[in-house]
Amino acid sequence: MDFSATFPARMAALSEAVAFLEQSALTAALSSSTALKLAFTLEELFTNTVRHGFGGDSDHPVTLAIEVSPQEVTLVYSDETPPFNPIAQAATLSHGDLSVSLERRGVGGLGVFVSCQLANRTTYERVDGRNQSRFTFLV
Repeated sequence: MDFSATFPARMAALSEAVAFLEQSALTAALSSSTALKLAFTLEELFTNTVRHGFGGDSDHPVTLAIEVSPQEVTLVYSDETPPFNPIAQAATLSHGDLSVSLERRGVGGLGVFVSCQLANRTTYERVDGRNQSRFTFLV
């Protein structure tokens, strides 16, 4: 069972994207725990696309696909920002110093890292001029 939709890279569209994901999770009878992991990951990726990838709202498309099998569910996230591998960026944190206090760390920088920790498998590739990240969770 697969679901897909496209949204403009605008912060106002994030709620629509999350609603699409929640409805897809409901239709696929995913657990609330799995749905929360998917939603957290989507919100993090979408926010980073708008804020950092485009530097603000854009009409460029963000495409979401949810691939569901009996054993796992994969969120496939694709955007048209300049080439950027969020999974590799998150991996640098896992080798860095995570013991820095919250006061010294500042805001942001850990969301994709947490998503990678929650996922059972992650991949990134550049496909047809688009970034494509895949986060797979066991169900």
